[in-house]
Amino acid sequence: MKRFIAIVLTLAAVIACQRFDYESILEQLRDHEERIAKLEAECRKLNNNIVALEAVLDAISSNDYVTEVVKIMEQGVETGYSITFAKGGTVNIYHGSNGSTPKIGIRKAADGEYYWTADEEWLTDEEGNKIPAAHSDSGDGRYITPQFRIVDGVWYISYDNGNSWKEIEAGKENGSTENDSLFFKDISYDGDYLYLILPDGSAVSIPTKKALEQPVDDYFIHISFDDVVSSITNLSANTYESLFDEPFFGWLQDLHTAYGAKFSLYIYNLSKLSAVPDTYKQEFFDARHWLKFGLHAKTPGHNYASDTYDNAQKDWNTLVTNIIRITGSHQSIDRIPRLHNFAGNLESVKGMRDAKCGALGFLGADDKRLSYHLTEEQNSILINKSRFDDTENGLVIYRTNYRGEFLNAAEGMYEKMESFLSTYTYADCFKPFVWFTHESYIYKNSELTDYSKNVEDVCRFAYDFNIPFVYPQNL
Repeated sequence: MKRFIAIVLTLAAVIACQRFDYESILEQLRDHEERIAKLEAECRKLNNNIVALEAVLDAISSNDYVTEVVKIMEQGVETGYSITFAKGGTVNIYHGSNGSTPKIGIRKAADGEYYWTADEEWLTDEEGNKIPAAHSDSGDGRYITPQFRIVDGVWYISYDNGNSWKEIEAGKENGSTENDSLFFKDISYDGDYLYLILPDGSAVSIPTKKALEQPVDDYFIHISFDDVVSSITNLSANTYESLFDEPFFGWLQDLHTAYGAKFSLYIYNLSKLSAVPDTYKQEFFDARHWLKFGLHAKTPGHNYASDTYDNAQKDWNTLVTNIIRITGSHQSIDRIPRLHNFAGNLESVKGMRDAKCGALGFLGADDKRLSYHLTEEQNSILINKSRFDDTENGLVIYRTNYRGEFLNAAEGMYEKMESFLSTYTYADCFKPFVWFTHESYIYKNSELTDYSKNVEDVCRFAYDFNIPFVYPQNL
């Protein structure tokens, strides 16, 4: 009898273990199926974003614009945007997510064109040529749309519309950091522009119809400060409860509140910028539409008249990296700044143009000296029309109209701007008041000087005459 009971207990234990193993296997299968389903969903989004990215690049090349942006919601969570173009129809762009997917992207090359990349290396055809990511009018037949698929957890890529497939490695380990392989590191929309940041940090922006409707004969005003060092240094040398407890930034906020003024600060020493903590990120982020930062010089006195493509690009990237770190937004970057001495040879301005969130142009001289890489003839057009479109190099140069410190504070900047308005004769272009001064004239030893009244007068003048505060990069 005891032997019988022992046999029964043994069988029961075996059956229990088998049930446990069976349930464990089922759980593993379910986990595997869920993982595959997630990867397949990521694959669909990846292929979808390739089509969307091509539509974005086509929109840029064809001067298309955005007519509608709608958030895509899945189970109460924003997963992307549905974007409608005037000419190109509607595409969906999805955010990245945690997962294991190939790191495919695009990057602008030295020739100014976008090409496909894999793990940040150029994708090439059998002849070793980079594969274009945008349609071309050349008719060379080299335009290729990569396609992806996943089979048994293995990723494959096709360069020939799915006729053949090549195995590739996933770009990230499962469940690691936020996945940026769906092309767009950041997507934002402010009603005037759609902004897309690619994984390498470069920016793509598409205007809306509203942004394009500003008449070309409208006046606008842009106020900027060169040689910005002291206020930036204060942010690293002191601990403020608020960004606007720093006197210079507090003063700018007061002018913005009173007159709707917008400002650009052009950094004169990149090492000082690198020392600024990210303590004030939220306040900078909230101010991104009225307070922007641009490159002036990597060190005091340095100009780019004889600099190299690589060095200039490195300086621009250093500024961009730190501004995004400090402010949390690429929208805090002024992409049409004023370089020191209005100087930059063709190689250096191209390097800045091709950098992350690269230059769209520059603010030129307020006198008759040559601005940047322009020829005498081109500079004459800039002086006479207040703007020169360098279509060959994809840059626009605006003339600086007025230097604030040339007028004594007691003479009355408001009246000077009124006189300037009545004699403004530029034709066939925007009529900009590109007004600037240097930080050291209006801000010394953490205190505002009498020259600060000139800035206040300009803000009040623009407010009274209903002249909008505008960043040239948005035109």
